[in-house]
Amino acid sequence: MSREILLEPHFEGRRFRNQTLPFALLRDLEALQGIILEIAKSDYKQSHPNRQRIPRGFSGQLELHLSTRGGSFVAEVALITDDALLEGCDPRMQRARSACDRFLEVLAHVQEQRQGPPPSLPDTAWPYVEKFGRGLHQDEGIRMASTKSVEVRLTREIRRELLLSRPGSKPLTEEIEVVAKVVDVRPRDHLMPIELKDGRVILCVINDQQVADLRDVRVGDFGERWALISGIGMLDTSQQLLRLEEADSIELLDPLDPIVQIEQLRQLPAGWLDGQGVPPSGQLLDQISAWLESHLRGEQFPRLYPTPEGGVEAEWLIGRLDLSIEFVPGSNTVQWHAMDLDRNTVEEDTVPLHDAEKLQALGKKLEAVLADGGNLRADSQEAGVI
Repeated sequence: MSREILLEPHFEGRRFRNQTLPFALLRDLEALQGIILEIAKSDYKQSHPNRQRIPRGFSGQLELHLSTRGGSFVAEVALITDDALLEGCDPRMQRARSACDRFLEVLAHVQEQRQGPPPSLPDTAWPYVEKFGRGLHQDEGIRMASTKSVEVRLTREIRRELLLSRPGSKPLTEEIEVVAKVVDVRPRDHLMPIELKDGRVILCVINDQQVADLRDVRVGDFGERWALISGIGMLDTSQQLLRLEEADSIELLDPLDPIVQIEQLRQLPAGWLDGQGVPPSGQLLDQISAWLESHLRGEQFPRLYPTPEGGVEAEWLIGRLDLSIEFVPGSNTVQWHAMDLDRNTVEEDTVPLHDAEKLQALGKKLEAVLADGGNLRADSQEAGVI
């Protein structure tokens, strides 16, 4: 039995540091099988113009296998054959190598922004190309090298450019996460219209289980209930979401969930307070959202209020503790104010808005207060925020 490693895709990013791969990305590797097979079929047809059909069993001969070894996450894409032919002489290996090299040449053309049209891919390969790398996040990539020492790194941006280079104008698909209002549920059609934050209403395709899960949404909540949806989105060339083709998960959100409140703050117009209020910037809201997501536990949600100067104040009543944390962009600070209503004592602190280490310490203090039901520990000075 012969075994040859054709490609070694290195998955790079935080999710892969423990040498693991999320199951969702197995679909991307499955798509790589389709890409290589369709290129190999196209090459065979071109080199055998007198044949009407691909030989029986052609696809089975090029079935790829996945193994792994150390690294961020290194997947070994191997072709296994039963015949013990001389190394380098097996035509199946040659076809597989040639197909891999051709695909990576196309990627390299896009990555390096070479002049002229990229090497062509067969039309039948593009549906698989669309799926490969679709599960990557913004800070992740897949690094690969061909037998010709051509090295490429597939990222969300490179994948997008690659798909835009294909013949014809077609929508793109990407894995996305979106916060939207549930407008309606159409069980028979397996559709859920949703309203995006820009006011557009698009369709989201849902499955039987999701139809059942959404039966608890009251008619009066349509247009008001928010949901966090992740799945496969269809986008136009300007990256505008057109439709959710597949919803992997739909999470109905509590009205006080910070995700919902942040989206509502994003919709504040200029002059929201008697013509004078300054709406918080998108950058500040992104920072607050990420900070709260990192440090909130359970459903002890704060109420978020805009301040006239463009800041945001988060308020909790935890047991007998009245806690507020104000994000002040004017002074680039975060101000902690905690009042013990039983002891009538006040604890205050101020940390820089852009000091990651001190913001992390403040977040740890918040976690401790929430976990202890509003008790301020005497040793909280160790967190570095008193």
